[in-house]
Amino acid sequence: MPTDPFAPPYVEDLFVAEGTLKESDADGGEQFVVLLNKFCVTPRHFLLVTKDFVPQTSPLTPLELHAAFSILKQLGTREKHLAFFNCGSKSGASQPHKHIQFIPLSNGVAPFDAFIAAHKPEKSNSPFQMPLPYANFTCMLTPPPNSSISDLAGYLGGNWLALFDLMIDHLRRLTMESDGPPLRLSALSYNVIITESYIHLVPRFKESFTLEGGEEVSINSLGFAGMVLTKTQFALESLKKTSVLATLKEVGYSPVVAGEMPEAEEIL
Repeated sequence: MPTDPFAPPYVEDLFVAEGTLKESDADGGEQFVVLLNKFCVTPRHFLLVTKDFVPQTSPLTPLELHAAFSILKQLGTREKHLAFFNCGSKSGASQPHKHIQFIPLSNGVAPFDAFIAAHKPEKSNSPFQMPLPYANFTCMLTPPPNSSISDLAGYLGGNWLALFDLMIDHLRRLTMESDGPPLRLSALSYNVIITESYIHLVPRFKESFTLEGGEEVSINSLGFAGMVLTKTQFALESLKKTSVLATLKEVGYSPVVAGEMPEAEEIL
């Protein structure tokens, strides 16, 4: 059985901190560890890991969202960061132990931020889908100031659940239309991007994009933030010719259309 790289004892040079979050004194809480990423894609790339093993295929919990959001807010006073979560076999996830990843944003914004800001609805507290060639669900975050752990976890968890429910409804409809096998929550794959301003959710149809010549390019959450990672110069040049949107369209599902579900008119 493969060794769990996120289980103790931790590599001293990679260990940053650990702690427990509780919604109340009567609650056992959830334990987390912060580790530097041994295989970082950028300097200061680090991970928020569940201390006990939790499968990466399980949905984010309110306290996990609270921990991630709190880290983003604390670090944001010095340097803006982006958090991302790869869930499922088609999401670009590489480790089965649950973890959320963080990378710094050198100019303070993610490449996708301007697009989200340009297409957010007037009612910024409602989930919405942006005009992209693949299914996507976003909610803007405006938590009440000075919230308790319980209140902030509830706020973030409620927004996350609204996005998750929209995704499930959409995938269920697509499955019924294609006469495919029943939708299984345990088999879902999706990508999540979290900033101080929004949560962005994208369900995944396939894990990688096939280039001319057969080379596979794995797409994870960063691709949907406008940062597709490639291992070769050939792959980089090929993706430039194909266009990033065409690449993301192939690995995602078709978007929500008008009349599809009761909420469709509200999110489009």
